[in-house]
Amino acid sequence: MSRSRRFPNGASEAERALGRSRARPVRFACFVVCVAVALGGCAHPGSETRHAARAVGSASWHELRAERFTLLTDGSAATLEVFARDLARFIAVVDRVVQAPAPNVPARFVLLTRETQASFLQPWMEGVILSGVSGFYSFVRADEHSPIHRHTLLHEFTHYLTLRDNAIAYPHWYVEGFAELLGSTRTREDVMEVGAAPPHRIEELEIRRARRWKLEIEPLLAFDPGRGDHVATLDYASAWALVHFLHTSGERKAQLSEFLRLQIAGQSWEEAFAEAFPESPAELAQAVDDHTRRIARGVPDSFLFLELAQLSVDSEWKIRKLTRSEADVVLGETVMVYGNDAFAEAIFRDAVAHAPDDMRARTALIAALAAQGRFDAVRELIAKIDSSTLSDADSLAHLASALRAEAERMSPADEQTSMADRDDLFARAQSLYERATEIDPRSPVAWAGVARSRVARGNPNGALDAFEKASQTGELDGELMLDWGLAEKLAGREMEARIRWSFVLRQGTKSQRKRAAKLIAELMTVEEKSATGDAAS
Repeated sequence: MSRSRRFPNGASEAERALGRSRARPVRFACFVVCVAVALGGCAHPGSETRHAARAVGSASWHELRAERFTLLTDGSAATLEVFARDLARFIAVVDRVVQAPAPNVPARFVLLTRETQASFLQPWMEGVILSGVSGFYSFVRADEHSPIHRHTLLHEFTHYLTLRDNAIAYPHWYVEGFAELLGSTRTREDVMEVGAAPPHRIEELEIRRARRWKLEIEPLLAFDPGRGDHVATLDYASAWALVHFLHTSGERKAQLSEFLRLQIAGQSWEEAFAEAFPESPAELAQAVDDHTRRIARGVPDSFLFLELAQLSVDSEWKIRKLTRSEADVVLGETVMVYGNDAFAEAIFRDAVAHAPDDMRARTALIAALAAQGRFDAVRELIAKIDSSTLSDADSLAHLASALRAEAERMSPADEQTSMADRDDLFARAQSLYERATEIDPRSPVAWAGVARSRVARGNPNGALDAFEKASQTGELDGELMLDWGLAEKLAGREMEARIRWSFVLRQGTKSQRKRAAKLIAELMTVEEKSATGDAAS
């Protein structure tokens, strides 16, 4: 979720009603988020990073745990409860509308007030979500319970619910447009309305019309982050308008479904469009523009109404105030999912400074240092910990990840290391990961660590079962599937390896897709050579 281009000066009545000053159109993103990203490349956290970490730690944090989600905020517990109520109702609606698979792990949403937003979100972002094997993690602006912040939270939660169906790779414009569509779900007395137009999107389109801007859909349909298009440049208002229009009738929904089916099958958007729609892109764009003009004039926009009494709304949750070290650890672990290890280190150091005996904080700090390749500091801190006394899965997994990271950095060509030293580190890591799975059999991080350690120690067959358990307890992600495919290949299961890597081609990041394509190409080369050899025989 992100915000980019600026609007003219002067706030509209609609924005004042939303409690916002004139700023930028709301945009969203699904990638690394922290403002400290610019600082994270250095070997040690800079003073600005340390200051941000102290500011984060000094805030008062509350946590709300429900079955399907966890909310964390530096705002009030009362505000947290209001957001939780909205989210619980929204989940009940989506469960009725979208046949999404049941989650293995709850999503974690960090709702940020003005005091902490700058530490986690770029100025142009309203929110962000990212997934890893351990689940989905999101940062969202939430100064107060306003319609815009509620929309942001529901938008991100739509990503969590719908993007978990990893078997299908929808076009980016549709993913964001559909999140905008469901994110505008609202409560009117005892009825949930789906399809209501977001006021800020309608206003954005109206402002453009006043400037004689013409709505076009070709740039949307051609948008592809995999080819280098930056998500911050996606036209979210037009994406919402197109998706909303295509959900207004059975005929249009059928055309949309066919278009998506053809694109997913591998056709270009131009080919899929020509087969799925009866008009040209320009004619469809005009129909979408006319549709949004009618909405702006007050024509009813919601297309689904559900009575609250008929929905299964889960309102069971617990709220508690976190200690400073508890909040630091949760936030630091979330930041590490986003790859900002230097900022995470600074947050963990704040936790250790205020709770020196907190083993989860101490081991998390070690993991953050290892992720940056600072193994002298890692070894020094590990020497001060008796790992046999660790009794929680997270601490064991943190310590194991540091040992595995050091082993993976060792090169067989390095004369200062030996293969015995490398194997010893992997063996220690595997032992800690296995202890973690005994304490928490539903820890996907621990199972993934067991699997990777077994592969590194020459036991790919033993790794396959652990990879399966990681997938059953956590979320599939690109890195997991790349390593799982490698284990399949080493175990002599080339077809299964290709299936794992094909998943990455659909759902991985740009770099992951590149690696997957290379691995598949190498696999095909080996198969072709084998077939040639068989033919010659």
